[in-house]
Amino acid sequence: MAVDTDEDIDTVQIPEGTLISGYSKAGTWAPQWEGDKTVAFAFDSPDTAVVYDKELMPLIEAVSIADGVSENITAGLVGHVLFFDEETQELRVAPDPAWPGLRYFIPEADPKEWGPVNLVSPQLLNPKP
Repeated sequence: MAVDTDEDIDTVQIPEGTLISGYSKAGTWAPQWEGDKTVAFAFDSPDTAVVYDKELMPLIEAVSIADGVSENITAGLVGHVLFFDEETQELRVAPDPAWPGLRYFIPEADPKEWGPVNLVSPQLLNPKP
């Protein structure tokens, strides 16, 4: 999708679930957020929409079909804990406070390239502590 800057366009409507991008593959991992473009590697719901294998799906579905995940998916998401909440009778996900990895991706301030090619960062797929 592109908007012609010569046109007099006030608003653009994007349908729910549309994948959009604008973050750079280049950047750094940090222990704290910085600026207004930081992306946290922290999920708080198994229903959070994620892109996995080029498809939009709920986080829990992506975890359940990921390579190397056994029948016990509770350890299937790096830096997070998956658990069954007895009180609410629901599956829950939360950032693991004991995880030693860096949780915030700060994109490069002035990347050489912006656009759809930056949708999935290899650094986000394989976060390194």
